[in-house]
Amino acid sequence: LWRCIRNLLDFSEKSSYKTTAYTIWLRWLDLDSHGYSRQVALQKDPYWKYLLGTLGQSSQGDTEQRKICLHVLKKSISISRNNIRANDMELTLDQEDKLGSMVTESQYARFCTVYETIVIGRYLNQALECVQDLDHLASAETMVQKSWLFALLESALSPVTQDSMRKTLGNWLMSTDIRLFSHAEDFATLLQKSFLPWATQGPLFTGSVQGKTRDMRCAHGTRLSNFLERLLQAHLSRDDAYSRKCIVNAVLTYLDANKNKVVPVAVIYLLHGLVKGLQGEATACMEGEALELILSMSRITGYPEVARDAMLVQCYKLSQLISQDAETYGESGTEKLTASDAKLEVLSKQIEAFKISAPSRFESDEKRSLDSSKHTSVQGTGLLMACESLVSILDKAGNATLDAQKLDRAFDAVWNEVERQDYPRDVIMFLPRLALHPGCVSRCLEDDTLCATILEIFTQLQRLMKGRIYMWTPIMKAYRTAMISCPAAAEKFGMDEFIIQTANNLPAARLEFKLEAAAVQLLTEDGDIHRSYSDYYGEYEEVGHAAFFDLVNRLHNVDSSMVGEIYDRLLKPWTKQRPPVPIVTRWKTTTQLQVLLMLSEQCLQLISAREAEDQLRVLLRVVAIEPLPRYRFLLEWIIARVILNHPSTGELVLDALSSKDHHSNPKYLGTLVKIALMIACQDNCSRDFAARVAYRLVALASSAKIIIRHEAQWSFPILWDYADSRGWTEIQSNPACAALNDYIRSLERFSEPPPARELERLDPSADNTLTNLLQGKYLRVEPPGEEAVAAGDFQRLWGKDTTTKSFSEALPLGFQPSTSPQSSALPAQATQEQSKESARTEAFAALQTKGTAYLSTDLSSDSSSSTSTTRPTSLIVVGSLVDNAYNLGGLSRISEIFGAEAMYIQSPQSVLGNKDFISVAVASQNHLPIHDLHSDNLSAFLTGKKTEGYTVVGVEQTDRSVLLGSEACKLPEKTLLVMGREKEGVPAHVLGECDLLVEIPQRGVTRSMNVQTACGVVLFEYARQHQG
Repeated sequence: LWRCIRNLLDFSEKSSYKTTAYTIWLRWLDLDSHGYSRQVALQKDPYWKYLLGTLGQSSQGDTEQRKICLHVLKKSISISRNNIRANDMELTLDQEDKLGSMVTESQYARFCTVYETIVIGRYLNQALECVQDLDHLASAETMVQKSWLFALLESALSPVTQDSMRKTLGNWLMSTDIRLFSHAEDFATLLQKSFLPWATQGPLFTGSVQGKTRDMRCAHGTRLSNFLERLLQAHLSRDDAYSRKCIVNAVLTYLDANKNKVVPVAVIYLLHGLVKGLQGEATACMEGEALELILSMSRITGYPEVARDAMLVQCYKLSQLISQDAETYGESGTEKLTASDAKLEVLSKQIEAFKISAPSRFESDEKRSLDSSKHTSVQGTGLLMACESLVSILDKAGNATLDAQKLDRAFDAVWNEVERQDYPRDVIMFLPRLALHPGCVSRCLEDDTLCATILEIFTQLQRLMKGRIYMWTPIMKAYRTAMISCPAAAEKFGMDEFIIQTANNLPAARLEFKLEAAAVQLLTEDGDIHRSYSDYYGEYEEVGHAAFFDLVNRLHNVDSSMVGEIYDRLLKPWTKQRPPVPIVTRWKTTTQLQVLLMLSEQCLQLISAREAEDQLRVLLRVVAIEPLPRYRFLLEWIIARVILNHPSTGELVLDALSSKDHHSNPKYLGTLVKIALMIACQDNCSRDFAARVAYRLVALASSAKIIIRHEAQWSFPILWDYADSRGWTEIQSNPACAALNDYIRSLERFSEPPPARELERLDPSADNTLTNLLQGKYLRVEPPGEEAVAAGDFQRLWGKDTTTKSFSEALPLGFQPSTSPQSSALPAQATQEQSKESARTEAFAALQTKGTAYLSTDLSSDSSSSTSTTRPTSLIVVGSLVDNAYNLGGLSRISEIFGAEAMYIQSPQSVLGNKDFISVAVASQNHLPIHDLHSDNLSAFLTGKKTEGYTVVGVEQTDRSVLLGSEACKLPEKTLLVMGREKEGVPAHVLGECDLLVEIPQRGVTRSMNVQTACGVVLFEYARQHQG
């Protein structure tokens, strides 16, 4: 019968034959007879190989077959009467150790459950619950042979599985340490059939690039490389040579078979992982076949230059590592190694010759002209030398007049050759310096033909830049130098249009280029063969951004008439918006407002107070409807600068603050409060203006709209402190102001504003710098924006620049912002020693917009009564066992709603700032005391609370639990409620500390509630019993 079953399984043309075979197999195991033949079959490797073959199918597979296989596996182990010593199954049946046999059986049963959940069920949330089981299957303590885990992963990582499941399991595998033991071949099969086809997908690499170009990293590539390194390093002993051989051969064979399908960056990271993993091995583990595969990889063509160089380096290093003990490779192996060395030597020569240093043909032979040589001077490798020679000629000419016709012919010849050579990178990176040379640009003003040629080249360079980000910096630096050196050319070279287009769409690297930049990092970090980003692409694009912002910052020196024109054109689309305005709009960018601020600063020096008032009215209309916090911050900055430069315009803000309509646009009034506070706390502000602001804040502090009320409440003490530092008695002598100040300072949350509010801090005078504009903390406000440029990029730009020394800047560079934000906590009580500067600093700390005034006693209550906040009940909620931030947010919200005295969780410092927690808690954490309690200290904490009179109540289904709502379930007033983990519930050692266990009555078939829902049900019952 067993032979018949095997014959059916071997007949693989029809799936129905296999299903029939497995059905017969399962029934065969249920028979009372055939006991001896079954026990014999259990000892053989094929018995288990058939099961593994079906469970590890990387195609869609047959669900019925897999389910039957799982039953066969469990049944086979349960009926075994003898020890099993097969490759894929080890089972010891010791009469004296029955517990060990039961453990083995239970672990295989658990494996079957995990397999069914992940492979057959395919629900991601259920698969995530199985991660701990996967960790156990991968550990050395498990009784389950590794081949069964590999079969599970091979099937789960197959292309027919949904991407989210593959990504979860693939990342789990890359983060897990696995010892292969005797199952290296099974793991190699897993790598080739399922894991590598998933891990080498392009979107995984493009979707995980992080950082700026100067330190670009590919997170997925790094994980993949580190995984191979750890895997090989875990098998470095002499006994593990075969395992290493299987791993390396599997990777190389897969890459060789798919070299035209796998993205280049995946090849680089895989080879990099093999190189790191084999470093330090003492025994040879490869054969000549592996070396041949490596050399085949090194000969792949069609890769970008960076990818090709990085792959050649990794291939060379890998060949050196593999052939450390190369006596067995013979003469053929030596020849292959020599070929690899030759390729590395070619790479080294390419690096050395990266920058051409040969003398220019124009300088070495002055008699040779373009006409006499028929343009051979610029052909081939002479093109770059010709460009360098032309720049040298223009530099030496200085103020001397050059022949425009000869220049035109030279440029025409150069550009024709550039097109013929299909835009060689080195040349098109150098060409902006030539075409936009100040001497050439000045001649364009006198010769229309030359001007037309230069403008055409400039236009074509801008077109090429769209797919080549490395051209941006050379173009922008050359353009900036040309416009500053020759301001008269600004109109001809379309500077207004150039600035507007760049502000609307600041050049950024595409994903493909970011991957190349990440590959460059591997070469940069190489200690033996060092090649940096600048060797391939010159300066980073951030230097180009610095050149652009520097040009805008000095625009009034180049052409003052363009300042107002560009400002109006950039602002016009913002003024045409109609509410409701979407939070995210594709045409709006942070760069536009950054440029507007610099232009506004220059305009303010040229316009009258009347014109400034008109400008302010427009800006107020824009900020009134703008929903995105980052854009509102920049608009508030611009508005504040307008009022500081023309103080009379501040009346518009005060008039708007007097509005009695608090319902139509409360966010706008909140913005006006912040602007008024910024202005009132400036040295040039009059005491009358500050007093009028204070009187309006008194009224706004009782507004029916929460945004207005709490913005005014947070702002008032800051203005009070600043007035005190200036010695202004108008505010402090006012009884209403003094009463409001005392009341706000008495609130519990006043002295501890959220540190995140530091991100929106602004002093419109001290912070009015390029560094703060382009690197300010406001860029980290949700949703965060990227820093386009850093202060160091401006310093690199100005390092060798002599053209701007006599040109003034609208905004100074300023100081580098601190990387670790300082706490913005305000003092509970102002002191006499508080300096005016510190008061100013506090004045611009943006404060929380969720108020806490209602936690205090009612405003109508006696002022002498206690203002300390007390919670309505003596109930304490303990969530230290809960580790999901989303659930903890729900616990915080429901506990605060039902008036719990406090809540205890694990590591509140990290949890309270988590996005998931914040999204569910909806500021309840501001009103509920939340304390730190590690789960390891829970038992001792519960014991201590019992001595204080608390009754510990656990929510868990056990044999001694009472039903919530029944007569037996009486919750004491001083209840300490313990919520269990999402998966395991309340652990045994905590159950022992519980005085009472309750469970919620259920009518459906679902096993359990979500932890926050369960907590809400229990808290409602507590409230019903004690509060009616």
